[in-house]
Amino acid sequence: GTHTISLEVTHQNGCSDNTSNTVTVYPSPVANFVANSVCQQDLALFTDSSISSSTDPITSWNWNFGDGNTSTTSNSSNIYANMGSYNVTLIVSTPHCSDTISDSVTVEVKPTAAFTIDKNAGCSPLTVQTTNNSIGATSYIWDLGNGYGSFSANPALNYINSDTVDTTYTLTLIASTTFGCTDTTELPVTIYGAPIANFTSDANPACGPFNVNFFNQSQGAI
Repeated sequence: GTHTISLEVTHQNGCSDNTSNTVTVYPSPVANFVANSVCQQDLALFTDSSISSSTDPITSWNWNFGDGNTSTTSNSSNIYANMGSYNVTLIVSTPHCSDTISDSVTVEVKPTAAFTIDKNAGCSPLTVQTTNNSIGATSYIWDLGNGYGSFSANPALNYINSDTVDTTYTLTLIASTTFGCTDTTELPVTIYGAPIANFTSDANPACGPFNVNFFNQSQGAI
């Protein structure tokens, strides 16, 4: 608010004088923000929750995310390339005052999903044995691409193709850490079409010997 400051001086002879002036004290803002720990290379969100007087509102925000990146928007974001703990600083300013707050954000390591398979093509039914080479993960989700899946580390996966044409499925592995960071990788698996053996003939019951013609009606064969 505005305050009046008065000064009165008196000389030793008894003469005196006085003066006054006004001093305006502006309310300081209170800097604050909300942030959560994130995974490496994921988008970290920073929500400004600073408060200020309606008569002296915040007009500028200056973020320092601790990794060399900065921002001047009220609500901001940052992508951390490396794991670790980062000191995040926010300076909020009104036309007359400012306030600063700092807090740490933990960036969790991201796993590396990787696997190999003992075969990538074959006849139906085909059993594919996986070898999980993921790094830094504690749980796994396998998607066979045909509506089935597995949560094992190194599952043997069964594929069936009842069609006469080849079908290629995308085998996907999602590797996750305890914190919830994930990485995904995939490989194709082709299941060959199964031929259908069939034939007819013009044979009729009769005394032999006699000639019979056979007609191949198989599907998917060469």
